Amino acid sequence: MREGVRELMVMKPCIAVIGLPPDADHSLEVCDANGVAISVEHLSFWGSGAWMTEGTLLGQAVNQLVPEATSDWILLWGNPSGLLVVDWAVMTADLFCGERSSAGGNNSAGWLFLHRQAFEAVNGCHPLLRSPSLLITDCLGRLEAQGMRLIPPLHCDRSLHCPDQRNAIKGMSQLASMTWPQAVDLARCVADLEADAALLVSHPWGPAQTAALPSSLQRKWLRIWRLTFWSALLLLPERIMKTCPEPWFPAPHQDMVKPQPWQRFYWRWLRLVVSQLERLLLSVFRLAGGG
Repeated sequence: MREGVRELMVMKPCIAVIGLPPDADHSLEVCDANGVAISVEHLSFWGSGAWMTEGTLLGQAVNQLVPEATSDWILLWGNPSGLLVVDWAVMTADLFCGERSSAGGNNSAGWLFLHRQAFEAVNGCHPLLRSPSLLITDCLGRLEAQGMRLIPPLHCDRSLHCPDQRNAIKGMSQLASMTWPQAVDLARCVADLEADAALLVSHPWGPAQTAALPSSLQRKWLRIWRLTFWSALLLLPERIMKTCPEPWFPAPHQDMVKPQPWQRFYWRWLRLVVSQLERLLLSVFRLAGGG
């Protein structure tokens, strides 16, 4: 009987993981302090891009998935693989583990491990965010503001990581070696990060906040996103973007933006010429000014 009960306990999911689904080559392991594996259930939505094509934002998607979890412990983990070791014996509802996003390393967009009670106490993730980086960072900050305590994991190894906006910004300098779809995706990451950062300041999330965004903030978000996306993709300064008619470089419609053939032609053949010209002029000005 005891063996049967033990087997049932091992088979029952203990942690609900919201992240990329595991595959034949990658898997996530979660262990306690004694190295005993903790079983997980995967609720895969993160990184699927569905919030771009179906009109569901990333924050909304996470909030919709948490109630479906059979476990009271939630792990937001964008990676398809890795190893996380937590001191399971000390974990309570007012303690959580996690890491904010960073500009380097392989922890990328960050991660968060917490109890369902804590998640609900801060009203879940900000439902209007698209940026994985800011989604985790914002949630961590609100948990700490509620008096809950962040404790470090015993071990965290993220051998692979989902693309992070902060690293995407650095990657924009390598546009010359990228394909057009890669460049569009990276520019979208950068635009999401910049526009969401402004949104967090103007519309912070909390128990008393509503997901309905005032029209003035909607216009502000779209303006920042539009200028950042096209500037990053085409290597055009924002001051030039602001003088161009908006239909040339439109804001996203229903969370999607579709670059035109002429924009792809510019990206492929002309953008580097413009960029080199700007650098040349800056060098001339520095020399003329003695700088």
